[in-house]
Amino acid sequence: MKVDDIIDGIMQYGRVPGVELDSLTLQAHLPGEKFDRIVVLLESWSAKKHCTCKDLESLIRNLQHACKVILRVSNEDEEEPGFGPRPQNWFRSLLTSQDLDFLWKEHFRVTRETFEYLCDLVRVNLQKQHTRFRSPVSVEERVGLALWRLATGNSYRSCGLQFGLGKSTSKGICSEFEQAISNLKDRFIKFPLTIREIRNKMDEFEESYRIPQIMGAIDGCHIEINAPPDNHEDYFNRKQHYSVNLQVIVDSNLKFIHVTVGYPGSIHDARVLRLSGLYDLAENEQILSGPTRNINGTDIRPLLAGDSAYPLTNWLVKPYPDRGRLTPDQRKFNVKFSALRSVVEQAFGTLKARWRIALKKVEQKPSTLKKTAIAACVLHNICIERGDLYDMDNNDSDDSSDDDNDGRIGVETGNDIRDALKDYVRDNL
Repeated sequence: MKVDDIIDGIMQYGRVPGVELDSLTLQAHLPGEKFDRIVVLLESWSAKKHCTCKDLESLIRNLQHACKVILRVSNEDEEEPGFGPRPQNWFRSLLTSQDLDFLWKEHFRVTRETFEYLCDLVRVNLQKQHTRFRSPVSVEERVGLALWRLATGNSYRSCGLQFGLGKSTSKGICSEFEQAISNLKDRFIKFPLTIREIRNKMDEFEESYRIPQIMGAIDGCHIEINAPPDNHEDYFNRKQHYSVNLQVIVDSNLKFIHVTVGYPGSIHDARVLRLSGLYDLAENEQILSGPTRNINGTDIRPLLAGDSAYPLTNWLVKPYPDRGRLTPDQRKFNVKFSALRSVVEQAFGTLKARWRIALKKVEQKPSTLKKTAIAACVLHNICIERGDLYDMDNNDSDDSSDDDNDGRIGVETGNDIRDALKDYVRDNL
C-alpha cells in the first residue's frame, strides 16, 4: 500500500474541504522532522508493525495540521496583493448553517432571528461601499463583532482577532454600531407621557404586585472603569473603585423606560436623579401628573418606587426606615414594597448577564462609555420586546443603593401618600 493511499484513507475522518493531501504536498509545507515522523508512522501502519493508539492520534493531528496550513496558504494566494486574509470562516459558516443556530445565544446572547433584526435596523448606518481594491466587512460581520464585545466585555484586540480584524478596525466597527443603536434610544426606551401609557404601566404593576399607582421602579448601579486622567477622584465611589453611574427606571416587564448614564461614581443616587432632569419635571408636574387615584382619602399621583437613597415626595415613594421601631403594618408594607422593587434588580441582573460589558471593568473613557451603556440598554429592551429572553447566570446586580442621608433633596413631603399605601396594603393584601 502506498503512503498516499494511507493518507487518503486516514484523512477521510478529518478532511478539510478544498485540500488535496499527498506526500509531496506534505513535504512542501511541513518541517522536515515532522514530515519524517509522519512517514515513519505511515510505514509502520502499512507494514502492520507496532503502532500505538497514541501514535495514531499524533499522526492524525499532524495530518490535520498540514491541511490547515495548506488551506491557509491557498487562501492567501487568492487574496489581492498587499492585503491580509479577510475575516475568519467560522462566522460565515455560522451565518449560512441552520444546524449551528444553537450557538447564537451562547456566543452572541441573541437568537439568529434577533441578530437578523438588528442587522436590518443598522444596515443603513453600517453598510460600506465596495471598491475595486477590496470588499468591505459585511454588515453581518460588523454586528457580530460588536455583539461579541458587548457580550464578553473583552478588549477590542481580542474581539477583533475572533473575526480576523485588527484592533483599530475592531474599535471603529464597535463604535459605529453602538452609535447606531444608541441613536434608537427614543424609539425603544420611552418614558410614558400620555394618560393611556401611564395607566397601562400602573395596571401592569398592580396586576403583578397588587400595589396601586406605581408606574416604575428607580435605582442605580456602578459601571467600573479605570481611573480617568482628569478629576479621577470624582469617579472613586463608596465601593472603593472608579466608576460611572447608571440610573434607570424599569417597568413591570423589566424594560427600561428611562436611562441616565455618565455621572461620576462618587455622586449620590439622589443627586443623579436631580441632575437627570426628572426631579424638576416631576416637581413641576410636567410628568407623573395623572391620572390620580383616591386611596383612603388621599389623592395619589403616578409614583416611582425607590429605595432609601431617594427623597420621599408626592411622586416618589420609598420604604419606611427601619430603626427597630416599625409597626406590623409598616413592616408588612416594606416587605410587599421590596418585592415590587425587585424588578429593577432583576433588570440590572439580566442586563449584566447578557451584556457583560456592564459587569466587567470597561477599558473606555467615561465620555465614550455613555454610548456603550445606552446601546446595551437599548439592546436589552429590543430583546424583551421580541421575546428573546436570557437566563441570568449571575446575580450581581451591583445595586448601588446609598443608604445614608447624603445627597437627599429638600424636605420629604410624601409621608401621607406612603401611609395611605400602607393602609391599602394592610386592608387588601
